[in-house]
Amino acid sequence: MNHDTTSPKKPRRTRFPILAAGASRGARQNLHALERFNDKSQGTEIDVEYVDPEVGRALNTAALATERGITARGTEGRIETVIRARPQPLMVHLDRPAALAETFEAVEETPVPVLAYWLTRLPSDRLLGVRIALRPEDEKARREVRRFAETLKAVTARAGSEHVIGAQAPLGHQLAEPLYREWFAEHAAENLAKFVAGTEPNAAPVEVTSDGTTTVPMLFVFRERFGEPLAVAREAVMTPGTPLPRGTDFLVAEVLPEAVRFHEARRRVLDGALVVRGTEVLSEVELRRRPPARVLSRTLAERALVPMATPAPRLDGASVSDPLAVSVATTLATAAVLSPLFLTD
Repeated sequence: MNHDTTSPKKPRRTRFPILAAGASRGARQNLHALERFNDKSQGTEIDVEYVDPEVGRALNTAALATERGITARGTEGRIETVIRARPQPLMVHLDRPAALAETFEAVEETPVPVLAYWLTRLPSDRLLGVRIALRPEDEKARREVRRFAETLKAVTARAGSEHVIGAQAPLGHQLAEPLYREWFAEHAAENLAKFVAGTEPNAAPVEVTSDGTTTVPMLFVFRERFGEPLAVAREAVMTPGTPLPRGTDFLVAEVLPEAVRFHEARRRVLDGALVVRGTEVLSEVELRRRPPARVLSRTLAERALVPMATPAPRLDGASVSDPLAVSVATTLATAAVLSPLFLTD
């Protein structure tokens, strides 16, 4: 009797084309999100086209993706031009606020599904991760993200990731980066599946984290001048959009043309009342007051020297015994003591 020992052939899958805006660090770090999707899906595989104006960068990232079994190619150019000519689902990995603003201007004109990921360094030197999931019909959210990006463009550094997680960033940011990248990858893999299926994303349109693990929705209020914090929070939740049940923490971005003020808020469990715990302003003035990164990096490094056998507290209250995780968690905890995310009024 003959036995067929050949492996069963994988079913032929439909390719789902996406454009990727940016092909640098963020795009390369998010490759495993595409791998996760392709590994799980029986009927669809991602076909990604990286678009980047930097010579050779899109091709290099596409080559890395191909090595990992992802169908990919690179295009040297600007995503605004490509998305207007060939509207497709879009994944955004851009560091510079100017590029983000230009991309979301094009997205506002060309409604397509959008996943976007970026990191912002606040004046207190905390690291804010932002992840976005927008459907074509999310007109209000598109407009809000574009206006938010335009203000970031006006007030933050032009150098992009170098000041956030690169050589000119605090050491704590560099050590925390894997936590944030994993937070991005989870979101990307899950919501790519939603886009392929044509279902609603399993997330608020805009979510943020300040530790790489805790996720809260971010709401927007646009003003010409800053208002009273509690009044701003009330205005944010009165606008139709993300539901906020009792016990929900959330962040409000109060956006002016020349500054953003972030409000850490909560809808209390007991009575549903809103409370604002603290604020932080992101503006050119506040950024100029920030100490040089090298000074903070040295301080963080000195305070992070603890016995590696001692479990370190994680930000969510659990303990970590892995040596690498101990180092990361200790540095993050030290960073939180040195510069809390929200400065109490």
